[in-house]
Amino acid sequence: MPAKDPEKQRPCRRERDRRLREERIAAGTCPKCGASPPEPDRRLCAECGEKRRRADRARYARAKASGALYGGKRSDAKRRSGRAGSKRRYHARRAAQLCAKCGQRPPAQGRSRCEACLDRRNDRERELWAVRRAQAACGACGDPAQDGAARCKTCARLQAGRPSRREYARKIYSRRRAC
Repeated sequence: MPAKDPEKQRPCRRERDRRLREERIAAGTCPKCGASPPEPDRRLCAECGEKRRRADRARYARAKASGALYGGKRSDAKRRSGRAGSKRRYHARRAAQLCAKCGQRPPAQGRSRCEACLDRRNDRERELWAVRRAQAACGACGDPAQDGAARCKTCARLQAGRPSRREYARKIYSRRRAC
């Protein structure tokens, strides 16, 4: 009997695999092996999941070593999954009343981050502002500032529409006193 054409077999194999996966999912077993139930909140069982994660880590390391960005994966998909993970982590930490950044300490009053994380962020922002100002750049965005000003034209225009810190503080103070 002559060997079958692999190109013609591919759609049939895909259809068979899809049907088998659906049957395993309907039966409540791992769609990959069909032997054990999937882990809670996961699609695969523990063994298949670990096997896939090991293979993914190895593939990612190979691609990274060859210089491929995002381990050879599509950049938009990796960014999207990264944002989704960050969002889940943020909401889980907020629900647990923990700092949204480190997840170790309770957040500061009326904030989403703890005092330590807020201090670190403020320090980084001050350092970045100082570096940009030393380079005669806009302290806010890093674009060239004009005539020794602290901001570029765009940022200066945006800042002009906002109340100053003093005005904002007075507004908050009067609102609190009114209660």
